[in-house]
Amino acid sequence: MLNAPVFFDVESGAEQDEIEKAANRLAKDSIVERRSWRSCAPKYDTSDGAVHTYAAEQGVHSSLVAGLLRKEFGNYARYSSIVNEFDVRAEIFRV
Repeated sequence: MLNAPVFFDVESGAEQDEIEKAANRLAKDSIVERRSWRSCAPKYDTSDGAVHTYAAEQGVHSSLVAGLLRKEFGNYARYSSIVNEFDVRAEIFRV
């Protein structure tokens, strides 16, 4: 068994889960106000227009709101046109 792979899951502990949850909450709260997010229009009106309007009201890019909605609803196909309209890699690695 000397050649058997060894797997170490650094995120398997309960403490790590709590740290991850806290980090996710902080990130989300940094994008939109918690109070506003609870009842925001895009949760009920799933149109792209609702996402763009809410994002403008919050002063953030629409892809951030779309990403939050995708995660919350567990549907990563939703709002693909919004999320993919901006090529982050091209901007980061622009020469």
